[in-house]
Amino acid sequence: MANVKIRQCPLFKETASRFLIDGSATLKSFENFIKTKVENPIAPYGSSDKSNPAGTPMATEVPKIRHAHLTRDLSIFYTISGANPSELKLYAILTHDEAGTGQPVNYKKQKGIARKMANQDFI
Repeated sequence: MANVKIRQCPLFKETASRFLIDGSATLKSFENFIKTKVENPIAPYGSSDKSNPAGTPMATEVPKIRHAHLTRDLSIFYTISGANPSELKLYAILTHDEAGTGQPVNYKKQKGIARKMANQDFI
């Protein structure tokens, strides 16, 4: 098992409180995500676990930000850095529309949420 320090910001706590409800499929998926990252921080959590594309507002504002689907419509946004311990920073759990990645894509919304993520303090 890897040595992983998990850090959260206020935005993560705010968004998680809406979706991580006792007994929910989303909570179970989140717990599996954390288990995967604690066991091997660089292992992908499913096929949707990837970096945000270069040049997008999130990748520009928060270098190395990644996202993984917890459900069809909910993604967790995070970064992983360092080794022994690795640091897993949890930024937010958002729907596609909240992230600006829904249909149609909303770059203004992406830029706003990306700036909000970039200005978070982690504990």
